[in-house]
This record gives sequence, C-alpha cells and structure tokens, in this order.
Amino acid sequence: MRSSEGRLCVGETGVFDGTVDRRGQDCAPASRPQAMPLWTVSDVAVYLNVTERTIYRLLKDKEIPAYKVGGQWRFKEQDITAWLAHNQPMATKRKS
Repeated sequence: MRSSEGRLCVGETGVFDGTVDRRGQDCAPASRPQAMPLWTVSDVAVYLNVTERTIYRLLKDKEIPAYKVGGQWRFKEQDITAWLAHNQPMATKRKS
C-alpha cells in the first residue's frame, strides 16, 4: 500500500511503502537519490553537432558509450563528456 504522498521508504531490510520507515523515522522525498537524466540519440546529436545518422553509425561500430532502455538507446551525460574528452582529435600543425 502506497502512502497518500506516493512515497517509498528505504529501511534496513529493504524498500517499502509509507511515510515513516521501519525505524519510525520520517521518510522525506529528498532522502531518495535523484535519477540521473539520460540523453536520447537526438540529444547527443545536438550536443555533438552531428546528425542522428552519425550517432547510429557510432553505436553500430561500438565507438560511443550507450545503454539500451526499452529498446531505445540512452546516454549518460558524464559518459559522453568523458568519451568526447578522450576522443578529441589533437590539433594539427600547419605548414607555413
């Protein structure tokens, strides 16, 4: 049974519904960890300034970190920024 606020509490023995945990302490919504937002193929394409087709090619070649959720590709922002920093091409020297 879920509380009127719809909150879940985490106790020492697991997760259960209610506004008070098993130790009798309030279960504030802020005590739960926030979900990390996941990006879509479209979000990553905009962030990298490339087409969605390029992102799908990178996925096919397993060159970009991603996860499948419900049959759709999802990306963590921190994974993409780390991947981008690691794969950034070195500036080439110009011949004068």
